[in-house]
Amino acid sequence: MSEESLDINSLEDKFIVIFDGECAFCNASVRFIRKHNKKDNLLYCAGLSETGQKLTQRFNVDISPNESIIYLKKGKYFKFSTAAFEICKELDHFWAMLSFFLIVPAKLRDKVYKFIAKNRISIMGKTDVCSLEDSKNFEGKVLK
Repeated sequence: MSEESLDINSLEDKFIVIFDGECAFCNASVRFIRKHNKKDNLLYCAGLSETGQKLTQRFNVDISPNESIIYLKKGKYFKFSTAAFEICKELDHFWAMLSFFLIVPAKLRDKVYKFIAKNRISIMGKTDVCSLEDSKNFEGKVLK
């Protein structure tokens, strides 16, 4: 999708993963999601990109993309562990079954999620640039 033709309103019925484009852990997670999304129905967007900012404003997301992965699904947004397990529903085989953990109370799931999120940069480091934009595996799937 070219930036010139991108209409934020046209994305309301899409499945969009908004992530921290400067975090190596987040970039690796998105590459994993892409590899296992056999439905090929997900789009990806770095949260600090112009489109990421417009999307979070348009959908009134009340959290920064560098605090949580954000998943927009047909005009509704999910954050923290709920986003992660909702994304699992779009993955193949075993990975889709992980969405079963949505039955665990969000408060408990989110404690674990926030612990990992808080330490993700120390786990894998930071990157200067979103590594997905130049990847052939993401051609036509990254919103800039």
